[in-house]
Amino acid sequence: MRAVIGNNLLLKLKPKDKQYDVRDTKLSGFLIRVNPSGKMLYVCQYKRGRRINIGQVGIITPVQARDRAKKILADVVQGNNPESNRNKGYTLKDFIEKDFGDETLADISPLLVDRWRSKRIAQGIKPITVNRDIAILKALLSKAKEWNLIAENPLLGFKSFKVDSIAKVRYLSKDEEKHLKETLQLRDKELKQARIRANQWRVERGYDVYPDISKFSFADYMTPMILLSLNTGLRRGELFGLQWKNINFELAVLTVSGDTAKSGKTRHVPLNTIALNVLKKWHE
Repeated sequence: MRAVIGNNLLLKLKPKDKQYDVRDTKLSGFLIRVNPSGKMLYVCQYKRGRRINIGQVGIITPVQARDRAKKILADVVQGNNPESNRNKGYTLKDFIEKDFGDETLADISPLLVDRWRSKRIAQGIKPITVNRDIAILKALLSKAKEWNLIAENPLLGFKSFKVDSIAKVRYLSKDEEKHLKETLQLRDKELKQARIRANQWRVERGYDVYPDISKFSFADYMTPMILLSLNTGLRRGELFGLQWKNINFELAVLTVSGDTAKSGKTRHVPLNTIALNVLKKWHE
């Protein structure tokens, strides 16, 4: 089956007895796999017999999935193996071996690190990134001193670049916020419809059905967590550690306990109308 993969198609797809694929007519190699359970996945086939799962329908949009597929296919054209690039990052071992692998602990000095820092800045590396790497190096040398591998940490008094960490405060524009909310609403709708299709499939085969989520305002935790974060400024750890006992609906106040706060101190966050309504619907 071939069709334009988009929101309209997602609403029409139905699970069958066997797994099947729908290939995009706009981008060769981009497809959707529909499972009998109703779960649908975006997939990129970058060569014959070789595929990569891009993401689940409802978690990412068709546009996001197509963009990821384009990047994978572009990497293949350039001779890169998509499988080898997955989860690849700049590790601590890479940092040590690449930048200081030829130096003994005794050779590392403020002058050496300062020259290395200047070189990185000349390469276009941001000061905040360089500061972060130096902090890692300082910690490593402190541990070396603790283990009596060196007499003193040579970078103990080494000063980092002065960086204005709050020079840019990023807010969503009205259009961005509108688009985000519309995407979240569409995601909830798709998840609810997918659950209905899955339960229909299970009923026809005599299986136990999954809980009905169509009666709830949100299909899962994603939408309320994002909306609450946007309207309160809670950090991820604070949001994940939130409990219903921390919410005072009468006073419209949310309490962040010290054990989940970055500062280690308990604070009270006033809730605006949007945040309060989100929590009430989530609690229903």
